[in-house]
Amino acid sequence: MEKARQIALCTIQLIFCIITPAWAEEDDTVCGTVVDSTDRSPLANVYVCLYEGKRMLAYTFSDADGRFRISVDKAMSPDRLTASLIGYDVKSCKISGTNSLTVKMTR
Repeated sequence: MEKARQIALCTIQLIFCIITPAWAEEDDTVCGTVVDSTDRSPLANVYVCLYEGKRMLAYTFSDADGRFRISVDKAMSPDRLTASLIGYDVKSCKISGTNSLTVKMTR
């Protein structure tokens, strides 16, 4: 019985060692607004993606006010954001050093 108890305690400690670092890590957040380049009106439902090199890390859609917010693990290093909406050119922006962007899209 004592041996089974020791195995159970070791198993629980191992699980906490594996799970705890994931809880401790925080996310980086990139946020901003997508607007029309001509009249600066906010654009809703824009597909916004974060990339690290050629690998897509995360995506979201802008809200009715053109705002978006994307969170990624701190271990990731996003370097580029793309925004696309039917009727507009795809916009690609470098994001090094900034976490807040205004993306201006052209038709």
